[in-house]
Amino acid sequence: MREAIDVPMETMRCCQQALQGAVIVAQNGYRLAATDTGTGIELLLAGLRGAGMNVDVNARSVSDSAFTERVAVERAQLAADAEAAHPSRQAARRAHWLTPRV
Repeated sequence: MREAIDVPMETMRCCQQALQGAVIVAQNGYRLAATDTGTGIELLLAGLRGAGMNVDVNARSVSDSAFTERVAVERAQLAADAEAAHPSRQAARRAHWLTPRV
């Protein structure tokens, strides 16, 4: 059952790493591609959250409490780091990247 946790944990790690890059893109990217960047950020957050749900469900089937505790700590940190990506969306909006033009 550990494999059923390892794969979504790796997915969470990859999403978090990509989110860090997305912050740079959101701040410095081509203005006309801002909606693409915003969509990418939202999809990465959704992927990270979905993988986290898989971790939660699969961890219930593992009896090694030391392993599940390590996973829970890392999973919580990855989720917290992802939530910290939200300011990148707000910064993009403040820069009028995602604000509709009238």
